[in-house]
Amino acid sequence: GIWRDGNEMEIDMTMQARPEKQVTETVEKTIATKDKSVGYGGGSWIPYWFIPDLGDVNELLHYLGFQTINEDGILMQGLGGKMYVGKGFFVGGTFATYEDTYTIHNQADPSFHDGLSYSAEFGGVTLDKRFALAKHFVASIGFMAGGGGHTVELIHSNADYSWPDSGTEFNSGNYHSVITRSFLTVQPKAELLYNLLPWLGLRAEVGYVYGYAPKDGWRVEGLDSDNFVVNNSPNTPFKGLTLSVGPWFGF
Repeated sequence: GIWRDGNEMEIDMTMQARPEKQVTETVEKTIATKDKSVGYGGGSWIPYWFIPDLGDVNELLHYLGFQTINEDGILMQGLGGKMYVGKGFFVGGTFATYEDTYTIHNQADPSFHDGLSYSAEFGGVTLDKRFALAKHFVASIGFMAGGGGHTVELIHSNADYSWPDSGTEFNSGNYHSVITRSFLTVQPKAELLYNLLPWLGLRAEVGYVYGYAPKDGWRVEGLDSDNFVVNNSPNTPFKGLTLSVGPWFGF
């Protein structure tokens, strides 16, 4: 009953349940929104197939009698990680390197051995924006900004060294030089990540590394921060496509 205008009145009321379809749709929408997450971050070993322009480096190797490097690409080994900072953005870092070493007998003087090591590296800070595509599937776009470059190490040695005095020289015709070409680098990239377990995923990434060299030519490394210009050396670029597939520890 109800009380109205000083009188008690009796009325009949029928209570109806919320439509089952509407309740189901609301619950399903809530679950789907909750399950589609951009993740929380993580880190991993990151292999890169890098396809740089190695024309100048291979010309040097060929001239010195060494085996040339595969111009279809080099397999770099890297590490990287990132953490969630809100609104789908992740901040982190990555670093990758490659090195190969060659040794030959000097053709002009077989008593000498010539050795050459070529290495390439790049790395820096990363910023990515992730988008949840499904419950265990996210995509991201972003970039890396940092540094990188080429390094060539040369040694010419007959293993005959003498402590210097007034009549001898320390190197006895041996030499050892490290020449470098350094760059500021950026790498725009896109990634797909599938979460297999709460702590393990599978990632695939495509990017492009571009390097800007503040100085022309190659440099010979000296002590501390000293370096010396290699006269007539080329302005070798540092740029190319990067492809990566591998595990991801985290989500």
